[in-house]
Amino acid sequence: MPEQVKESTFQTPEFKSIIDIRLVIDSFINSIPFLRGGREVSLTHTSLQRSFMWLGEALKSTGSQSPYVNSENPASKEIEPQAEKTKDSLIKRWEVIEDTHTARVKDFRFCLSECISGFEKWQMNSESAGTKYDKCLEQSWIALKEAKLWLGWELARIRDFLAQEAAGFPTSPGRQLPL
Repeated sequence: MPEQVKESTFQTPEFKSIIDIRLVIDSFINSIPFLRGGREVSLTHTSLQRSFMWLGEALKSTGSQSPYVNSENPASKEIEPQAEKTKDSLIKRWEVIEDTHTARVKDFRFCLSECISGFEKWQMNSESAGTKYDKCLEQSWIALKEAKLWLGWELARIRDFLAQEAAGFPTSPGRQLPL
């Protein structure tokens, strides 16, 4: 049986900038393909994207130069790469825990909790760049919380599925990971 991941292997991040937060969120987005697909997982993915995008809007409200200078120019064939992109994901963590969707969802919720705590600490210690900036940060924080909440719904879906399976209801042939 695989060893348990010690919670201390993912500590509350100490963010120094919005860019740091966006990189962690991008690593979470990169982790989604390693979960079983479904509505709640898709909504988690969307919430993470929203959080990432609202942080980009916060940067924009500070007067930062947009990395997407050609994004509204139909004459340009260039499509700029995503800013603050990483190849990191949670899969290395998940390789040492029980290889189930349930274990991954629970660990993902733990990592999101730690990220949310780090976001809150960073925001308390950072200086506001104005009302628009603060609203963008709030939207990003809400979306990050929603990602965690959607994974809570995913756990409820798993629980209900396992109860139905135990009661003898037919199972879906599309299962990719054991629950």
